[in-house]
Amino acid sequence: MAIDLNTYPGYAGWGETEALADIAAGHGAGKMAQGGTPGAGGINMSEVPSAEAYTKEQFAGEDIALQALIDRMTGQEKPLDIFERLETKAGLPEMRGAAKTLTGEIEGIEDILRGIEPQVAGATRESMVTESQRLGIIQAKAKPFLERMGEFGTALGRIVGRISTAEQGIATKVQLAMKGQEMELAPHELRFSVLVDRNARLVTGFTTDRGTQLDILFDKLERDRTLSDAEWTLANTIASEERGYKQTLQKAAANAGIDVSGSESIEELLGLIGRKAAEGDEWDLTEEDWDWGDENW
Repeated sequence: MAIDLNTYPGYAGWGETEALADIAAGHGAGKMAQGGTPGAGGINMSEVPSAEAYTKEQFAGEDIALQALIDRMTGQEKPLDIFERLETKAGLPEMRGAAKTLTGEIEGIEDILRGIEPQVAGATRESMVTESQRLGIIQAKAKPFLERMGEFGTALGRIVGRISTAEQGIATKVQLAMKGQEMELAPHELRFSVLVDRNARLVTGFTTDRGTQLDILFDKLERDRTLSDAEWTLANTIASEERGYKQTLQKAAANAGIDVSGSESIEELLGLIGRKAAEGDEWDLTEEDWDWGDENW
């Protein structure tokens, strides 16, 4: 068997016979990895990232998801802008202008009508006019104005009805548009909250499998009223991981400006974080926002 000793820096200066004997004796694995170069089948441990380094790298995806959520939110049309755009499209500004003009005309006619009776009374004060004749004069003078006011009132009623119908339709469309925006944001909110959840689990070690283990132990305790010493130890360890996981989410929520009472469930915390991010506020979850204590590893 011939070997290339240059491939294994740990055997530098060795003869081939001695190297083969050392490998056969089982001492070769360590020498193959010496000098930072792997041998055949060996692993360069200096290139293997630590758990902490691996976990920190995962936050890059969280930042991307948060930016995508903020970009989507800031790119959405504001409710008032939607309403004004639909108002213009439906011709509401023109209809309101026409309604205002008709209202002014009707008010002017009402002023004229209120002045007719005093005017007739003043004009007939020195004349021999009966009450019946006076009323007839008033009605004759008022008739054309009453007819015009009726026409204006009918037109105003129609326009007001069209305005009311258009406003109701626009309000419905705005609600549908906002619902559609919420639906568009939902996948981004979910992706971001899932990444926050995953990173919190990576930091604390409280995986879904560990959560399932804890549920099984609690279920057994409830049924049998007892656990073995090993099971008690495992339950306490996992419960501690769960507390750390929840505290990490609480810290992330607090750093986002969310008022946390401490009584929120894990699902509520993730929902709050996702909704806060969807508001478009600029906040970041940097590495310093997470607890990197040794107890989490």
